[in-house]
Amino acid sequence: MKIVENAEYIIQSVTDVDRFGKRLVQMGVLPGSHLKIIRVGFRGSTLEVMIDQGQSIAVRSKELAMLDCKLIAIPLSALSPEKGRKYKIKNFTGGRGFIQKMKNRKISISDIFEILESHPFELKTRHGTIVAGHGEAEKIIVEPVN
Repeated sequence: MKIVENAEYIIQSVTDVDRFGKRLVQMGVLPGSHLKIIRVGFRGSTLEVMIDQGQSIAVRSKELAMLDCKLIAIPLSALSPEKGRKYKIKNFTGGRGFIQKMKNRKISISDIFEILESHPFELKTRHGTIVAGHGEAEKIIVEPVN
C-alpha cells in the first residue's frame, strides 16, 4: 500500500486481529470499507484516514500495514508508469484556477489516458499529448482502468 495523501482504497481484509487489528476493527475499519488517506504526519509514522462516510481517525503506519487493501485512486504524481496501462481521471484537488487550467488543456474528469513519460508527466489522451509538471500531477487524482 502506498502511503500518500489523497490515496483511496477498499479494505479487503484485516490481518493480525489478535493485536492491533482488533483495535482497528473496534474503530470500524472493516473489510469492504472505503479508506482515504487525508494527512501523513511527520516522517509518515502517524496518519489521518477517513473511513466510509466521513469518520476520521488517526492510525500508525504499522497498523495500516495490517490491512490488505485494493487501490481505488491515487494522485498521478505517486504512480510508477507502466507501459500500456490506462488510467482514468477521478478528481482534481486544485481550486477553480487549476480546474480551469485543466479545461483549457482539454483534460477533464473521466478522461482516460496513458502515461508516456514521468517527470514531467507526459499523458496521451484522446485530444493528443499533454505535459503536466509534478505540482500539477499531485492535484490530479486517477484510478486504474481494467
